[in-house]
Amino acid sequence: NCPPHFVQDPDTCECVCKRECPTGQVLNEKCECECIPILCRPYFVQDPNTCRCVCNRTCPSHQVLNKDTCECECRLIYCRPHFVQDPKTCECVCNRICPS
Repeated sequence: NCPPHFVQDPDTCECVCKRECPTGQVLNEKCECECIPILCRPYFVQDPNTCRCVCNRTCPSHQVLNKDTCECECRLIYCRPHFVQDPKTCECVCNRICPS
């Protein structure tokens, strides 16, 4: 008897792999489908199930992850008049320029 995904070759009596892999995957020595390695942009890694590049980034606690761009962004907060949200610290900072 042959293991799963193997069949017995009638000429040699050996078990040979008879598995077909989805697009983007190839067979390895163990008759398992695995991703064809691709180079992903920074903060992205190749997902072993879909073989696509997916975001793999952790953001600081005061920021949230935009999974489409894989960028850390500020949680939107309301700033009182004359204050704006600083994109680096995510805090409300005064945006008024006082005369000297």
